[in-house]
Amino acid sequence: MNNFPPEQPSGGFSYVWSIVMKIRLSLQNGSKKLKSMTLTKTTLVGRSADCDLKLKSDLVSRHHCRIVLTESVALVHDLGSSNGTFIDGNRVTPKRDTKLLPGCVLSIADVSFRIDYDPQAFVDVGSTINLKSVGNYCRSFLLPPLQTM
Repeated sequence: MNNFPPEQPSGGFSYVWSIVMKIRLSLQNGSKKLKSMTLTKTTLVGRSADCDLKLKSDLVSRHHCRIVLTESVALVHDLGSSNGTFIDGNRVTPKRDTKLLPGCVLSIADVSFRIDYDPQAFVDVGSTINLKSVGNYCRSFLLPPLQTM
């Protein structure tokens, strides 16, 4: 008995596949990287004991911001903090989602993190796709072979 998914009427196979966003936060002091961590879920950031990511700084609010991971992008949502949340030196609008692009620096009060998207962000968990259809779609981008004389 094999473990292959059942063949579909179209001749393709189904495979359960979903994207789970992962980002890497690298704690920085100037240009020096001090420590890094990977986030795989929405994360509450602040000074309070109930936060997922606790920052020990008097400038960080008890519930400072939330880092939200969707299937395709990471967002930061300032929760109305006193000292603000910044991306590349620009203060984000409180109580609104703002994109975190790869390579940007997220500053939470006096703590700064470099944001990197994890290339290993694919996990078998969700939607069903037809592999034959995906293969045909990918082949549509290929150029025909060169003719030699």
